[in-house]
Amino acid sequence: MESIRPLAFVFALLLTSVTFCAVLSLLMLANPLLLLLFVSIGLYALLLFIDYLDNRLKSW
Repeated sequence: MESIRPLAFVFALLLTSVTFCAVLSLLMLANPLLLLLFVSIGLYALLLFIDYLDNRLKSW
């Protein structure tokens, strides 16, 4: 049962990245400034996620 949780986590991460790419392509067509804002928010979220994983691995 414990091996299901990382699989669900990877699936959620994959779904999020696909959604991120779809919204990114729509914003690129709509407004380049919105695209820049969205990319900067996405990069910040990615850095927070990497920091979270780093803390999880250190406490493991």
